[in-house]
Amino acid sequence: MLEATELELSYGGRYLRLYGPLGCMEMDEAYGISTAIPNAITIGDNGGGEAIVIVNNAVYRVSYSALDSGELAYVAESMEDLLFFAIPKPGSIGACLAES
Repeated sequence: MLEATELELSYGGRYLRLYGPLGCMEMDEAYGISTAIPNAITIGDNGGGEAIVIVNNAVYRVSYSALDSGELAYVAESMEDLLFFAIPKPGSIGACLAES
């Protein structure tokens, strides 16, 4: 299971990459995300310099260059909302994805 591959999604001119388990751990270690943002779990990126993280079950985006809990931008209530209800809405899910 640790060797699961990444998942890349592209829709409506937007891009989202979800890492496999090893990728989650490697990116967290490389950038120190969970150290900088307590309780953050790195799950992917948007191809635009922002990590996608889960904190207390909600999904957020944060710039790799500004890793701080005060810089978290809300994306979705949960992974379920992100993946199953991924209809880009202003300031919400679509806003977390970089232009592809």
